[in-house]
Amino acid sequence: IRPAGQAPNRRVRSAQTLGLKVGTEHHFAAVVEAASATVSADATVVSNFAWQHMRAASIFVGHALQVEQRYGEALYGTALEELRSYVSGAVMSAAASHEALKNEFYLAPSTGLRGRIANFEAEFWAKGGIERKPILVKYQHALELLGLPRIPEDDESLIQADALVGLRNSLVHFKPLWDSERPNAQDLRQRLNGAFNLSRWATPDDDFVAKQCMSADCARWAVASALAFMWAFNERAHLDNDKMAGFRSIEA
Repeated sequence: IRPAGQAPNRRVRSAQTLGLKVGTEHHFAAVVEAASATVSADATVVSNFAWQHMRAASIFVGHALQVEQRYGEALYGTALEELRSYVSGAVMSAAASHEALKNEFYLAPSTGLRGRIANFEAEFWAKGGIERKPILVKYQHALELLGLPRIPEDDESLIQADALVGLRNSLVHFKPLWDSERPNAQDLRQRLNGAFNLSRWATPDDDFVAKQCMSADCARWAVASALAFMWAFNERAHLDNDKMAGFRSIEA
C-alpha cells in the first residue's frame, strides 16, 4: 500500500483519532448510552445493525488489547487462541458493518436512494444486480445514482477499506497457505504492508492471515479503516446523518 517505514505512523494516528476507550473498566460506556438514542424501538433495530456490528468490533478491540497487556511476552496457548478470536472477530464485525450499512442505505425509503432505481426488485435483487456486486462497488454505485463523484481510487480510506475486505474474505474463506509464494498470499501481504503492527507472537514463517495478522493493532486498524471509509462516503452522500451520528459514539 505504501512504504513499510511510513505507513505505521499514519495508521497509528488514524486509530488514535478514533479515541477508542479500550482496556478500561468504562469500556465503551458512551456506546451503550448511544444505543438507547439510536435504537429506540424494535422497528429500528434491524435498520441500525451496521452500528451494532461496529459496536461489537470495537468491543473485540478492547478485549484484544487487554489480553496482550495482561500476558505480555508470556502470551501462548489458550491465551493466544483467545487473542486470535478477538482479532478475527473485530475484522469480521467491522467488515460486516460496512456491508450492513450500504444495504441499509439502499433499502431504507427515507434515504431517497431506493427511489432513484427505476425497477428496484430487478435492478437490486436480480442475478447480476446491485446486491451481488462487491461491497465497495455498491458504495460507488450509490454515489453515481445520486449524481455525485465517486471516491477516487487512490483515496486512502478506499484503499484501506478494500484491504479490510480482503482480510475479512481470507478469514471467512480461510485456506492454509503452505506455499507463501502463492499469488493470493503475496497480494494480501502487499495490500496490508505497513497498515498495522503484526503479531509479535508469530514468526515470519507462520501463516500470514491466521497468525501474523492476529494482533490487537490489526483489530484496531480494522475498526479505524471501516469508520474512515464510512465517513468519507457520508461526507459526499449525506443519506442519513442521524444514523451516522450513532457511529460518533464509537469514536468518542
